[in-house]
Amino acid sequence: MKQNYLFCYLLWLFTAVISCTSEQPAAKSSEAKIVKLEFETAGTVYATTITGNNISLEKAIPYSAKEVAVKTITASNGATVNMKAGDKLTTAQTDILVTAEDGVTKQTYKINWQIAAASTEAALTEIVFAYKGADYTGTVSNATIVLKKELPYNADGTISIKSFKASANATANISVGQEVGVDKALTVSITAEDGKVKNNYTLNSFRDEEGKLLIAQSTIKSCEAFKTFQTGEFMVENNLWNVTGLAAGSYSLCVYNYNADSRFLLGWSWDFPTSATNINAYPEVIYGQKPWYPNTTTAQLPKKIGELGKLKVNYDIEMHIERGSYNLAFDNWISSAKVATPGNVQFEFMIWEDYQNLEPFGTFKETVNTTNGSYKFYMGEPTWEPAGSNWTYVAFARTDKRQAGKVDVDELIAYLVSKGIVSKDSYLSSIEFGNELGNTKGYSVLKTFVVETR
Repeated sequence: MKQNYLFCYLLWLFTAVISCTSEQPAAKSSEAKIVKLEFETAGTVYATTITGNNISLEKAIPYSAKEVAVKTITASNGATVNMKAGDKLTTAQTDILVTAEDGVTKQTYKINWQIAAASTEAALTEIVFAYKGADYTGTVSNATIVLKKELPYNADGTISIKSFKASANATANISVGQEVGVDKALTVSITAEDGKVKNNYTLNSFRDEEGKLLIAQSTIKSCEAFKTFQTGEFMVENNLWNVTGLAAGSYSLCVYNYNADSRFLLGWSWDFPTSATNINAYPEVIYGQKPWYPNTTTAQLPKKIGELGKLKVNYDIEMHIERGSYNLAFDNWISSAKVATPGNVQFEFMIWEDYQNLEPFGTFKETVNTTNGSYKFYMGEPTWEPAGSNWTYVAFARTDKRQAGKVDVDELIAYLVSKGIVSKDSYLSSIEFGNELGNTKGYSVLKTFVVETR
């Protein structure tokens, strides 16, 4: 019995010794520090510098930032913070509380927000309108908005604002989707972020005022087939050359000149039926001697190819096409004699600047580069010549279509000579410019047409 008591005593003593010599739990940390802090707004991350209890941003946040998000926050081991990554703060919030692992020690950090000054930029940089499925882009210069291409002079109804761009964080008095009457001017007001600087931009007219002058207030007008009128070194022809297959009254074509108030415009309007399958007409401006007319409009042409020097054409035409097939092209003539006739024409020499649903006649040969653009070269033997005529068709179709620019006529002729197609002893009789018209409706206003020779 005494042995049992002794065993129990020894067991108790051993357990007590083991308990006293075991490791005690470590004390909890009293450190309450922020180790790393980053903010984010509008996709930009802002790092911070922590000095003592002060937090400073390394770069200023935008004036317009209404709130910033906590991107990253790291504190002492075991410490807790009264915010977490993803939380949103306003710049009115400046305190961050960190509680150490021991739950007793606490430290408050103060954020010193750096906010950029409000922008004073109040610029309108771009505006796009939509009208009947087409876009109309405005260019902004100083305080004026001008459409790159205006609406037809007889457009009606409203046009909508499709998009616009202004200075960052500026506000505007317009909105996307807003409707504006096409017969009214538009003033766009842009107010800078600072709320003080304000700029106004005015679009005086959506509609083609020059088209209105030309067609509605023309100095000269003719709707008679093949009617011509001369102005200076140019002759305008209402060239309805291929309408025998159309019913009388089913089509119209008129040519115009406006010459008043220091403004000079040429052009034409047309309406051909959608059922038309051919080229019906070529209203045009003629410089030189067209082989179907006995006289020239200028002393510069006809001229022997080998004696041609500089020959460039600068043009600017505004075309309003509602539908159908057309081109914008030069249709020039090269003859074997100085006085050109249909019987001595050797080449119909075309230069296509713009085209829709039409391709040049003949076979594509190669692409030809000139100073002011590249062209696809076509060549073929036509069958539409009048009795007693036999010429070759050559055409250069511009690869990037346009309605204004400089055409290097001399370089294209030099190409034809270099290929042995055209002889230096032949004559360039005329430079002619207009629209070949198929089943189309619209009008064109020729604003500039200058032939440069030397």
